[in-house]
This record gives sequence, C-alpha cells and structure tokens, in this order.
Amino acid sequence: MKIEVISNKEFFIFVNSLYIKINNYCNKDEIISVVKSLIIKLKRKLKLRGFYKIKVYVKEKIGLFIELLKLEDIDRLDGLDLRVIVYFDEDIYFKTDDFFIIYGLPNIRYFNGYYYCLVDDIFDVDMKGEFGEFVYGREVMNVIDKGILI
Repeated sequence: MKIEVISNKEFFIFVNSLYIKINNYCNKDEIISVVKSLIIKLKRKLKLRGFYKIKVYVKEKIGLFIELLKLEDIDRLDGLDLRVIVYFDEDIYFKTDDFFIIYGLPNIRYFNGYYYCLVDDIFDVDMKGEFGEFVYGREVMNVIDKGILI
C-alpha cells in the first residue's frame, strides 16, 4: 500500500491486489465495503475527520487506486462520513522516465519528459511497478489529450 498526502484534505492511496481480499472485482458493494473498512483503519494515521468523497479506480490484476477528498468538516470530534464512487472502466497509465521499462507494450505515449503506457492485462506490475508510478483520474486526460503516441 502506498499513501500520498497531497494536503490535509486530499490523499491518494494505492492498494495492491495482494494486500486486500476481494472475491469479485465486479461487485460494487463488496469494493465499497473493503474501501470503507480500509479508510476506517487509516483514520487515526491520516487524522481523518469530516465528510469525504472517495473515488475508487479498479484494476483487478493490480489493485485499487483511491482518491480521498475532504468536502467539509463535521461537528462531532471523531465523526467520519464517506461517500464512495467506484469506477470500473477508467484508464490507468504507468508513468516512467525509462522507455525500455515499457518497450514492447501497446499504447505508449510521451508527455512532459515521461513515457506512459496503458495498464492492461499484459502489464506485469511485479516486474515494472517499482520503476515508475501509476497515473489515474484527472492526470490521465492530460496524457491522452496532449501526449504523443509512440
């Protein structure tokens, strides 16, 4: 699991599929339940309190990509309210500065000094995952719109 603190109101969390137990990655309710229990476990560590919008990007082979955004405070001292939205069909890209890490994979793009490839069923996260980072959500639109397809 990788946690990136953007600010005290915004967090990015990557949870490897080996770390969590999900029986059916197509079951929205099961994913929401797993994400809520994970966020509750991280509540104290991340000092979470208030109302949060959670976007979950699902890639069965790789894991869950979670955007946690605080919308407002709650009056209760330990109050935590979560709204979870699950995205099944969103693209996730892998970002690296070394072209040869992703050489031979389909749909490679170049943007702002980095190489990006679409994460799909042939992407080997165990072999390549440590040589870059995953990109999802808003950042993907820049890569698709402005990136040069190689």
